[in-house]
Amino acid sequence: MNRFKRFLAVTGLIGMLAIGLSGTAVAGGGGGGCAGGSSATSSGSTQVFASQVSGLFADAGFSSVSGTTETDIDIFASKESFVQSSSGSRSTSQVLIVISVFDTVTGVPSVEAFGSAPTSNFQIDQALTSATLGSTSIPVCDFVTNTSSTATVAANWTGVGSKTQSVGTNLFHSGKFTTVNHFVGFGRSAQAIGSASDTALNVSFSGSAVFAGLFSLTEGFIDVCVGTTCK
Repeated sequence: MNRFKRFLAVTGLIGMLAIGLSGTAVAGGGGGGCAGGSSATSSGSTQVFASQVSGLFADAGFSSVSGTTETDIDIFASKESFVQSSSGSRSTSQVLIVISVFDTVTGVPSVEAFGSAPTSNFQIDQALTSATLGSTSIPVCDFVTNTSSTATVAANWTGVGSKTQSVGTNLFHSGKFTTVNHFVGFGRSAQAIGSASDTALNVSFSGSAVFAGLFSLTEGFIDVCVGTTCK
């Protein structure tokens, strides 16, 4: 997966965490939403859903090896705004962490943890030249031991090189449901220094990232559903 595709996958996850998944988006229809998380404008037997997300993002991956134990940590921070056709707009700022610890010989993981939290400590400039994430506590869940704990993270990014642009349009049609989305994104490679620790998981890291990037994205969605259900 290239860096921008990976970025889109993670922003999709952030978007779901921020918006929430709704099964009642279809106006006047019970069961099965046409477009979870969107707002509907009803026009007779045809319903139109419109939404847009735009934001600034910073991503950094850290890795360390001690003996046969490798620790990989990914930190992803975002500032996003959401506009929905009937409910107006709102903004959010979040940070996400993924922690993976495994044996390099057997490949068996001892930690596979994930967490996210709102934060007011993330700043990034529109030109994608720099970003800062102040110390932030994140509740995480380790899926190996099924236990909860708290990770503390911080990071600084400095953009390097020139920005690249990605533009795309996608169309999906199935039965009575059609959706079109269009995105415009910019990305810049970056250098990053950060720290992450979770005492309960025995994880601690401070140093330079093995990869990092700064991104901006604007993506709009138009969904059309004929009838009260999209089956």
